[in-house]
Amino acid sequence: MFGTPFPACYSVGHRVVVDNAGDVIVTGEFRGANVEFGTGSFLSADSIDVFVVKLSSNGSFLWCGFFCFGCY
Repeated sequence: MFGTPFPACYSVGHRVVVDNAGDVIVTGEFRGANVEFGTGSFLSADSIDVFVVKLSSNGSFLWCGFFCFGCY
C-alpha cells in the first residue's frame, strides 16, 4: 500500500467508541463520495471531509456532523 495514493472517491472510518449509555460514536473521512447516515446524502466538497455519527445502542441513527477542510 505504500506509495499508492487514495482513489479520487473514498470513505473510511477511523475510530469507534461506545459511551456510558451504550451508544456508538464513529468518526472517519470521505472525499468526492456520498455518505449517508439516516438524514440524507452528503457529498464531499472535493476535499478531505470529516464525519462524526452517533448511533443508539440498538443501531438507530441519533445524529451526525460533517466538517469540510477544503471549504472557505
